[in-house]
Amino acid sequence: MSRNLLFFFFVVSFFQGSTQDPVTNKLASPYHSIYTHLYYLQAEHYDERLAASPFRGQNVSQERALQAAIQLKQLLDGSGIFVDMELLPREVDYIDASLEKKRFVLTSDFPSIYLEKSGNKWVYPLESVKAIEKAHQTLFRLGTDKLLDLLPRLGTREVMGLHMYQYIGILFLAFLSALVHKVFSFLFNRLFLSVVKKAGYETLAEGYLIPIARPTSLFVVLALLVIYVPVLQ
Repeated sequence: MSRNLLFFFFVVSFFQGSTQDPVTNKLASPYHSIYTHLYYLQAEHYDERLAASPFRGQNVSQERALQAAIQLKQLLDGSGIFVDMELLPREVDYIDASLEKKRFVLTSDFPSIYLEKSGNKWVYPLESVKAIEKAHQTLFRLGTDKLLDLLPRLGTREVMGLHMYQYIGILFLAFLSALVHKVFSFLFNRLFLSVVKKAGYETLAEGYLIPIARPTSLFVVLALLVIYVPVLQ
């Protein structure tokens, strides 16, 4: 009798477990959805379907969901935003007290990117996917997003917490910054100022233009860094 009872409970447990959707379980709370997204984009656990699952809100295709998943990860890394998993809510029916909605904003840096409960899953709605695409385009401007695929090919082995391609990128940026500064200074001093002096504005050149040459050069270098540093992730 006891054996039959144990067998009965085993069968019931088996069918109950088999009817559970593993993806739904991974999206049961804001914590689970964010963890699923970030965990399954790691090289050792890479799974496109699971990584994109928190982005499969209404009217979001699988392809667009995967793109949003990758772009959001790049956006967080490029902006230097660390997601502290321990602070994420694990309540199934979490409510944002300020909005009185079942919604969770991932980071205050991007308030328009949020999760909301849809059925029994926490997903990024279409509005959030659009916000991710817009923010990604803003951060990685001038086509620098193409480098996000190219740079890792230079080496992904980690040394002291950074990948080899990041070290190479840092050295390249340092060299490029120094080169731009030298070229800009040369062009300004040798060409622009000489033309101004020959035109008879030597006082203007020495009194106003020369003092702003160096700050202007540094501004150009700073602008270069603002554009390319996010690519290093």
